Amino acid sequence: MHRKLAVVAALAAALLASPAYAQKEFGSPELIAAANKEGKLVFYTANIAEAEQQLIKAFNQRFPGIKVEMVRAPGGQLITRVKTEAAAGKLSADVISHSDRAVLAEMADLFMDYAPPNAADYPRNTLVSPKLWPVVTLGWSIAYNSALIKNPPKTWMDLTKPE
Repeated sequence: MHRKLAVVAALAAALLASPAYAQKEFGSPELIAAANKEGKLVFYTANIAEAEQQLIKAFNQRFPGIKVEMVRAPGGQLITRVKTEAAAGKLSADVISHSDRAVLAEMADLFMDYAPPNAADYPRNTLVSPKLWPVVTLGWSIAYNSALIKNPPKTWMDLTKPE
């Protein structure tokens, strides 16, 4: 199982962590050959299945010899599954995509160290472990319809005002 993680997880994480790198180097020819020989990648995700299917499709275009088996579950259920499988010594996932970095950080010992090809481009404050890499970094903003709102909110606290 650990060989499987070492062979396939880095390959998959490179694509899943940064689709812009889909046409760049994924690893050594030996790593790619080993992943193709294994022929399967188990991908656990709490994200929207339709979006993940697009990533899987892109992955399969680049690596047609590796079948991706996606297991999709809501966040808490996915974490429970990972913890249960790990406790039994039978964690099936090669790659896990989950939005709660704090929960994953508690389980960081389950993951191998990895750095995607564009690791130097990631802001250091987005990383919680050399084993966990963000797929996206979300931002929040205040938006309003200027045709309807004449005194727009300028701060988050402004949103709490009755008007």
